Amino acid sequence: MTKQGFLSNTFGTLFGAQDVAVGDAAFDPAYVVKADEPPRAQRLLDSELRRFLVDLAANDAGMRLGDAGGYMERRGAISDEASIEWLLRTVALAARRMHEARQSVPPAAALAPHRAAWMEYARAAGMTGMDTPLCIWGRMSEDAAVSAYAVRVGEGQHRLEVLVRFDAPLGLGLLVRPTKTLDGIASFFGGQDHSLGDAAFDRAFVVKAPSADRLARILDAEVRKGLVELAAHAIAVQVQDEGVTVRAASFPADPAEVPRLVAQVRGVARSIQVNATRHEGAGIGPYR
Repeated sequence: MTKQGFLSNTFGTLFGAQDVAVGDAAFDPAYVVKADEPPRAQRLLDSELRRFLVDLAANDAGMRLGDAGGYMERRGAISDEASIEWLLRTVALAARRMHEARQSVPPAAALAPHRAAWMEYARAAGMTGMDTPLCIWGRMSEDAAVSAYAVRVGEGQHRLEVLVRFDAPLGLGLLVRPTKTLDGIASFFGGQDHSLGDAAFDRAFVVKAPSADRLARILDAEVRKGLVELAAHAIAVQVQDEGVTVRAASFPADPAEVPRLVAQVRGVARSIQVNATRHEGAGIGPYR
């Protein structure tokens, strides 16, 4: 969503941008709205949010809204403390009102058939769910925090992503990510890829950390095997100090794939956390 203006009207017409009409005589002339599914955008832009945005436009302080929240821009440097505070509060208020309005927005049409299964899984696992975006999160038993969510990658296109956070960050400056074509060139010119002596793992992943100390113990054979298995059916698998993230190659047609992927990622994350805790120092017992 952007403020109406000469450029938005001209380029929107030239390049086929579709303005979603909300049916509000004050709001529609003030803003250009584009969305994959107009009815969902209309639900998000409820009467309270529209009044707030119309007031901004009337004061020549239009805002941009997107999937990530609100955005305002002022040209030049601003040294006036009151103006800076007003901008911060205004953007924060817009984000809060968007978050409140999203509670009434249904899932994307392509994901609607999955909603019931996701929410049933969330209830059974003691987690919380949300429709927009379709996601579930919480703590499963005494495990670390778990999130599963649908990531929009294009109009009407989504992928499943699962994140399992460690109870305590590893503190290694660790990044494990899939190998890319240019990684070989980076290594030739001094890239810091730590090899772990595991042909399948080293071929599939780049491991970066300031020091190789403890890497072999934390990323042991069991962990490496689990990551390679995850990578076989995923577009991205990443380990950082904070946790393990996996993005599936596609959004699963069968909702039962969600708990299966969550279980796989939890297993790898748990092994990493156990290994890290076990080797932190003398006298420290295994994680849980």
